[in-house]
Amino acid sequence: MSVLSIVEWVIWGIVLACGLWFAIGIRTAATQGAYPPTWPTLIISFYLVILPVIFLFLEFSKIHIVWILFIIWSISLRASFIHVPIISKLLIWPAYIYACIVMIGTGSSLTSPSRQSPWAARTIRKTPQDLDNCGNKNSIEKDNVDFLYEKLWQEGLSEIVPKITAKEIATDFLIPNKIDPFAFAYNYEVFLRKGMLSFEATFFPNEGQSSHTASITEAASPLRHIPSFPDWFIAACPDVFLWFSNFQRERVKNRRKNDDVNAIMANLIIELFGFTSEDTSLEISNVKDEDDKWLPKWLNNLAASYKRKTGKSLETSLVETKNNLIMEFYENIDVAQSMSKAGIDTFTIIARKTTMYYLELSKNYRQRFSNEACLLATAGVFDTQVYIFMNKNIEISEIVELAEKVVADENDLLTEFIVRLEAKMFTVDTPELTQEMVENSCQEEKPRIHKEIQRVRKEYKRDPFIAKEVQAFMESPNFSEMRDQLGIR
Repeated sequence: MSVLSIVEWVIWGIVLACGLWFAIGIRTAATQGAYPPTWPTLIISFYLVILPVIFLFLEFSKIHIVWILFIIWSISLRASFIHVPIISKLLIWPAYIYACIVMIGTGSSLTSPSRQSPWAARTIRKTPQDLDNCGNKNSIEKDNVDFLYEKLWQEGLSEIVPKITAKEIATDFLIPNKIDPFAFAYNYEVFLRKGMLSFEATFFPNEGQSSHTASITEAASPLRHIPSFPDWFIAACPDVFLWFSNFQRERVKNRRKNDDVNAIMANLIIELFGFTSEDTSLEISNVKDEDDKWLPKWLNNLAASYKRKTGKSLETSLVETKNNLIMEFYENIDVAQSMSKAGIDTFTIIARKTTMYYLELSKNYRQRFSNEACLLATAGVFDTQVYIFMNKNIEISEIVELAEKVVADENDLLTEFIVRLEAKMFTVDTPELTQEMVENSCQEEKPRIHKEIQRVRKEYKRDPFIAKEVQAFMESPNFSEMRDQLGIR
């Protein structure tokens, strides 16, 4: 047997041993409810086992396993986060089936892969009791925070958070700080790569723009690792994480000769995390989770300290990312919260926003609309953009069809259109109610909706945010395809 042959078999054995070790780890995690595997981990685990088996029957050198594994791992890091036609399914589904086989008898299972999810990780499915604790509300009048959680964070967070509930993280930290979910997702991808370049960035450095924020590459580095900070926080606030790390280093570096390092660290934590030294009621369970990582409410205090001391906004916040889609969504909820105190509900809020879009479009761009149906449909798309572009449960063609039917009826066009638009949105939000029940509710509110439309028509002059959003949509080449769908010239 030649030396090369021996090397081949050694590599083959090491790869197979790693595959079996991964399989044992996945099964152990399922049994103990530990941190769940990510899709890239499941994919590489599958190929660490399957490739040695395949190469037993091939005449090619077993050394080829190494570069094949490298390519599969590199591609999987991208295809697991953002749906890549064909490739994502070819990588994820075999790994999913393999993991399900490995986990047989553990009492746990993985959630089924979904092309709509931008997240890489899938948790072992929660128990019915855990799901009940999420507090889902199936009514038109949703609590604002619950509504934001369900629409923006529930699916993604429940896929990457094992023990602290996704809802707690969203309501205690992400929603109050208005974190951009897309920036969070891209940052989490970089975190899983430990700050290393992606396959695309390595081989095609000039292709496209990276969507992660500036600090995450450094924050994700293993050299910056601080065990008490959870992964989700580093993805959500890499700038705060680095600031704390540097602040801590400077305090220790500039201490006086006889100062106790532990005392310095304790005082720093009290100062930045909002603890009071006199509070004797604090227990470790109220400060950190079972994995000895800070709970969201204390990390929220740290973020507040960062903003107060530096005068900066969080780089993943909507203030910095300028994500108009999510900013509009948050703004609608803020408006809802303030207006609800004055007795104005969801029906009139939607009517108000849609009317403002309609007036802005009509005033500045009416000549570009071939007919009234086209104008109504475009105003409706602005107010349903989260349903269309994020959740993908309403199509632009449905809004166009709705507008055309309203114009054909020749009634009070704007009022009738908004009533029917609200019915479509509420039907999606309240699947437990029949379409007829939702439509009847909206028709009953038609007088109030009409009154709000008339009020906005009379008082509206110009809203800078709406004007800017309308201008971007009507003039940017990025939206040309959507404008074609709506029949805009």
